[in-house]
Amino acid sequence: MRRLIYIRVIHNFVESKISKKCALDKEIERFWDIVRKELEKIGLDYRKVRLYNDTVCGGQRIAMQAFRNIAKQGSPNAKTVLWLVEKGAKLMMTENPFFILFLDKHKFGNKYLSGIRKRRDKYVAGRIARTLRKGETGILIMGCNHSVDDYLPKDIKVLYLPKSDAYLARLLKKVS
Repeated sequence: MRRLIYIRVIHNFVESKISKKCALDKEIERFWDIVRKELEKIGLDYRKVRLYNDTVCGGQRIAMQAFRNIAKQGSPNAKTVLWLVEKGAKLMMTENPFFILFLDKHKFGNKYLSGIRKRRDKYVAGRIARTLRKGETGILIMGCNHSVDDYLPKDIKVLYLPKSDAYLARLLKKVS
């Protein structure tokens, strides 16, 4: 059986490329503490874990250097990725570089972005379907506005982290 732990996230100021800290950054740090504690409780064999993180579209060496850099700037997401890789998880190319470069260069309205988001989600689901092997566990870290789980094949059992999902829901209520 293949299984995937799907972690929906909200990004902090570093990951969102905002120049200054925002009011939710402390709560986002707390969210990541909860995520790490929940992952620890699962008791994963990290040698059999494939890690998929949104925006990872290059080779592992380049991606790891990028995560080291943004971890130094205060990204709890990047710190968690480094923590998982240190435990033995294998960081995977997750996204199509075209989508990431395209989105980075252009500003679009919400209607257009939702179409791109859907195409990204399908692409990520396809990457997971092609690379996650029987007996392995994947960990997918994606922004909370994505729905990758809608496009995964039925033989991948999707698991969620209930405490971090509940905490995220409370955070999202604060910003809406």
